[in-house]
Amino acid sequence: MELLIGHSPDPDDAFMFYALKKGLIKASFTVREFLVDIETLNKLAIHGRIDVTAVSTHAMAYIGSKYYILRVGASMGGLRYGPRRRG
Repeated sequence: MELLIGHSPDPDDAFMFYALKKGLIKASFTVREFLVDIETLNKLAIHGRIDVTAVSTHAMAYIGSKYYILRVGASMGGLRYGPRRRG
């Protein structure tokens, strides 16, 4: 079985899928990587056209039950970037 995995070419998205892409995780499936901007990934996910993908949080409101939210994932950055606690 082959899974189409989509993510943006940004380093933080690429990092999430690195181990799969490099064969560092034993899996019963092969990976076909699809690199495109996050807006395009959001649109593909809304229509259920990609197996596993990074999406923006906002897109989840439109995706509904087409996908599961995985327990793993990451977004990295510097000061004032991404989710953070107040204070």
